[in-house]
Amino acid sequence: MAEISSPAIDTQDTLPLPSILNVLVIDTDLSVLEYIKHACPHSSYQVIPSSESLFAANLLRERKEIIHLILIEVHMPLMDGYEFMQFLNQEQINVPLIMMSTDNSRASITKAFEVGACDYWIKPLYEDQVVNMWTHVARNSMRKDEKQKDIGSQKDDDITRVIVDSDDDFDVDDDESYNTDNAQWSTELDLMFHYAIMKIGLEMAEPKKILEAMNVPGLEIEDVASHLEDYIVRMEGEGKVSAENEQQSRFKRICVFCGSRAGYKSAFSDAALELGKFMVERRIDLVYGGGSLGLMGLISQTVLNGGCHVLGVIPETLLPREVSGETFGEVKSVADMHERKSTMFEHGDAFIALPGGYGTMEEVLEVIAWSQLGIHDKPVGLLNVEGYFNGLLKLFDKGVEDGFIDKSARHIMLIGDTPGELINKMEEYVANKVGRVEQL
Repeated sequence: MAEISSPAIDTQDTLPLPSILNVLVIDTDLSVLEYIKHACPHSSYQVIPSSESLFAANLLRERKEIIHLILIEVHMPLMDGYEFMQFLNQEQINVPLIMMSTDNSRASITKAFEVGACDYWIKPLYEDQVVNMWTHVARNSMRKDEKQKDIGSQKDDDITRVIVDSDDDFDVDDDESYNTDNAQWSTELDLMFHYAIMKIGLEMAEPKKILEAMNVPGLEIEDVASHLEDYIVRMEGEGKVSAENEQQSRFKRICVFCGSRAGYKSAFSDAALELGKFMVERRIDLVYGGGSLGLMGLISQTVLNGGCHVLGVIPETLLPREVSGETFGEVKSVADMHERKSTMFEHGDAFIALPGGYGTMEEVLEVIAWSQLGIHDKPVGLLNVEGYFNGLLKLFDKGVEDGFIDKSARHIMLIGDTPGELINKMEEYVANKVGRVEQL
C-alpha cells in the first residue's frame, strides 16, 4: 500500500456534498482498516472501522441516515459482501457500497455489480482510490437529485450539506470538524459515541472508557460525561434501562439458541433485538454460544447494553475473532462443542430457540429430548418468527401420527410468535412428568 500524502481534490463542478463523509469500512484485515483510517483524515473523511459485518449491519440499521459510503471486503465470514449488499437493498438503505478483494476474477467482479455495488477494488489498495472515493457519494447524490426532480418533489437532505466549490479541497481543520459543545454535538460525534457504547456495553460504559474509544482530539471527559447522562435519560424514556414497571421473572438466566447469521428477512434481526429488550425488562441474564455474528451478536449486545449479564460459551476452535467475531460480555472457553452444550444447559434456567441453522436445530432438539427423558424439567420455547419453525412443528406432528413421538411429549416445546407471548407461557409452564419415557 502506497504512503499517504495530503491530497488536493478538484471537483470539476460545484457539487452538493456533506462537509465530512462518514465511511463505514468492514474488513477482517486490520492492516486495511488502519491504512484507510490513516488515509482519510487528510481528505475530511470520518472512518468507522468494523471487523464484523453483522455488527456493521446493526449499526447501519440504527444510524443509516449519517453513513455516506460503505467499503466491505467481499469474503467476510458468515455475511459476505454480496449478502451485505442484499441486506442494504432489503432494508432500503440507499448508501453507495464499494467491494474490496484480492479476488480479481471476472465472476466475482460481475456478481458485485449485479447485486448493486458501485465499485470493486482489487487489493492492495492505492492512495488515489481512497482519496477519490468521495466521487461515489457525489454520483449517488446527483442520482437522488435527478429522481427528486423527475417526480417534481425536491426534498431537503437528511443531513446538513454544504456546497464544495471547484477551487476548494476537502481539507477541514480538525478543531472545526467536531463541535464538542454538549448541547450541539455533531452527528459525527454522536455516531462515534454510539459506536463506543455498542463496543463497550452500557453496563461497563463510563466517561473515561468512552473517551478513549472515541479518540477525538479536543474532546473533554466532561463533554462525554454530560452526553452519557443525556443518553441514559433518553434510554430510560424509551424504557430500555428503566426499573419502572419491571416484572420479576422466575428465570435468572435464559439460554438462547440462534443463528450466527442474520438471515435474509429483517424480521429475524428484529425478533432477536425484541427478545433481548424483553429480557432486559424482566432483568433476565443471557447464556448463549458466544461471538458477535448474526442473531447471536444482536441479542447478546442488546442484553449487555441493557445492563444484564451475558455469558458466552465458546469452544477454543471458534475463539479467533475472524471465525466468530468478538464476544460480548463474559467469555467462557470450553474444549469442544459437547462441553459447550452441557455448559449452556447447566447455566440456563430455560431455553429459547430463535431462527437458525443446523446447529440451532441440534441444540434445541437435544434439550427437548432430555426433557422427554426426564433429565430436566426446564421450559423450552420456540420463537416462531414469521412461521420459521412451522415445518419443524409439522414434522413433530408427523412423528406423533406415525407413532414415534408420544402425544404428551409433543407439547414439551412452547410456541410463541413474540418474545412477550413466549416468555409469559414459559413463566407459567409446569412440567408434565406423566407420559415421559425412558427411551427415545
